[in-house]
Amino acid sequence: MSYVNVIMYGAVLPSYHSKKDSDKGINKGGKEQEVVKADDPRNRERVRKFLDEIE
Repeated sequence: MSYVNVIMYGAVLPSYHSKKDSDKGINKGGKEQEVVKADDPRNRERVRKFLDEIE
């Protein structure tokens, strides 16, 4: 598996978010994170930019 495939695979794994954390938009590390839906065609450039940044 390539690195990009591993990143994309990890993005689709189901995860649990508690109600209090999801209301705040905060992840386990306490940092705010932005959720980008990669299957939405409107986010194509954002996903492409992310993949270019991880190389």
